[in-house]
Amino acid sequence: MVLSLILLLAGIIHGMFVVGGPLVVIYATYKLKDKETFRATLSLVWIVLNGLIFIKGILVGQFNSEVMGLLIPSILALGFGMALGEVLYKK
Repeated sequence: MVLSLILLLAGIIHGMFVVGGPLVVIYATYKLKDKETFRATLSLVWIVLNGLIFIKGILVGQFNSEVMGLLIPSILALGFGMALGEVLYKK
């Protein structure tokens, strides 16, 4: 019951402030004991949520040349962080 409430609150808080992640992690920590399942599930959650936020940003015109100038280096840093994370995960 408490975990269901935490997950519901995560959705509400994420919808309002885009910071529901910590509550999702709390929920997943208790529900998903296998490390690989935990990583895969949270990766999919972040891909879906951030993809929807990205699409919404495009639709409301939030992506101008200034934002794109910041977004491209950020995507490169993200790729580097993901590659480094994979290496560290395997160790």
